[in-house]
Amino acid sequence: KNNHEMAFATLDDDSGQIELVIFPTLYSQTKSLWQSDQVVLVTGKVDMKNRLTLIVESALKPEDTPVAAEAQTAKPGQSEKISLRLTKTTPKAVLIKINQLFQANPGPQRVFLELENGRQPKVIRLPFTVEFDSVKNQVEALLKPVDGRIVID
Repeated sequence: KNNHEMAFATLDDDSGQIELVIFPTLYSQTKSLWQSDQVVLVTGKVDMKNRLTLIVESALKPEDTPVAAEAQTAKPGQSEKISLRLTKTTPKAVLIKINQLFQANPGPQRVFLELENGRQPKVIRLPFTVEFDSVKNQVEALLKPVDGRIVID
């Protein structure tokens, strides 16, 4: 329309594929994320007019290194790093249940996902904080059968 750059991408996971549409405003802010085999956390609206498509509303860059600066500025009791170590075979249903638990229990603690990715796991900082103590047992119960685990540093 205005000759602004936008992008189309394909999102792949164990459950299948979906085409993504990234409109110009978001694309200009997140251009560096859109690379082949790059882990990207996206949210958006599903559009099923012609075929299954996700209109991307947000995209987050995975964190490749621990956030040392954040740990230094953390308030007392918030300096622990909480990570969920997930295998490549972690079912989508488990991830959805964990997300629902986290969304229903907002709090002060930052949570990271560590995804199997060759020798070095891909680390993604969740875009929200959680009252982790209130959901820890439920998260453990979801992860244990799928070889996932909680790591608190």
